Amino acid sequence: MKQKLVVVGNGMAGIKALESLMAHQGDAFFDITVIGEEAHPNYNRIMLSPLLADETHFKDIVLNPLKWYREHNIDLHLSDPAIAIDREQKRVICYSGQHVEYDQLILATGSKPASLRLPNESLDGIMGFRTLDDVHRMQDTAKTYHHAVIVGGGLLGLEAAAGLAKKGMQTTLLHRSGWILNRQLDKVSAGYLQRELEKREIHFRLNCQIKDVYGSEGRVHQLLLDDGSLLPCDLLITAAGITPEITLAKTAGLDYERGILVNDQLQTTDRHIFALGECCQHRGECYGLVAPVWEQAEILGQNLANQHHRPDTPKSIYSGTRSATRLKISGIDLFSAGDVTPPKGAEVLCWNDPAQQHYRRLIMRDNRITGILLYGDIREGNTLFDLMQNHTDTSDIRQQLLFGTLDHHLPPSSVAA
Repeated sequence: MKQKLVVVGNGMAGIKALESLMAHQGDAFFDITVIGEEAHPNYNRIMLSPLLADETHFKDIVLNPLKWYREHNIDLHLSDPAIAIDREQKRVICYSGQHVEYDQLILATGSKPASLRLPNESLDGIMGFRTLDDVHRMQDTAKTYHHAVIVGGGLLGLEAAAGLAKKGMQTTLLHRSGWILNRQLDKVSAGYLQRELEKREIHFRLNCQIKDVYGSEGRVHQLLLDDGSLLPCDLLITAAGITPEITLAKTAGLDYERGILVNDQLQTTDRHIFALGECCQHRGECYGLVAPVWEQAEILGQNLANQHHRPDTPKSIYSGTRSATRLKISGIDLFSAGDVTPPKGAEVLCWNDPAQQHYRRLIMRDNRITGILLYGDIREGNTLFDLMQNHTDTSDIRQQLLFGTLDHHLPPSSVAA
């Protein structure tokens, strides 16, 4: 008899876990139900920024069309979010009142924009940038209104700002740090990036925060900044980080801290319930990039499959992920990985060409790369990342590391050393 497998979350994490389950011939052992909050099939959230900027179409970012669910006999619930988990009866309660029974449950509830605790947050025109519906609202707003303000100088904030500026809105980005992408870039590379974005009609206010929000006829109209200045605003995008969506797990009595606590098999404190993606916390880490999601999904799908047709196979272990950062704004090449702030005792290799706006900065310890920062020319990013991941001794290729000629001098065995 088949077991009931329920996935809460019809996004990239949960569906990737099902694809892994299928790849390991495990779907034959389950009746699968997917519960989604949105009205759409699974789409590539990474591509929301190009979608906002009219550089692609929704049909081109759909990862799993509706026919995919039908072909795999998946019972798909759209526009009906899960609101509770009855662990004793092993069932999920949906907003519609429907109860969905499970033998094993996967929580892939993702994240939500971090709360800024702004005054008058309920005003129209204040929103995050996480879903397709958010993109549609932003595009509709750009047709009627003029002044957009984005709070947060991280990846998401910069991508939202670029998209809205391209839509013709007068766009200002507020960031409380002294330079943008301060977790991924140093001041020099951030300066190159800011100047390029300023050419695209994005204005920056750094070392700056919102003190008050003023509305007019129910809509955001003006912002008071902490330096006393006023800024016109018809659309306020909150993009200052994300918070794991743990509401279901919390009310169900599962252990949590920032995210839902999971072990090395992505299992929560209830052995029948798993969690992966942005909602979970593993070995103290919560992840917001796609690479960890893919690794977690592969491991979870494989373990669920093996428990049925390869029960003696040792379970695969998730031990964490180091990811590289890339900015999804056309015409800008940026690559960052590892610790770009040199710790005590580290060595820094730096090459800067202001004329070309090419910048390379490597953080080294004992001739091994611990941090990578590339701007302008990122062709060797993946090679450098492999060297870092494999803790390769780079004593013999230091000149090539600095001047960007690895492809011509790196022996095939070096990356795997």
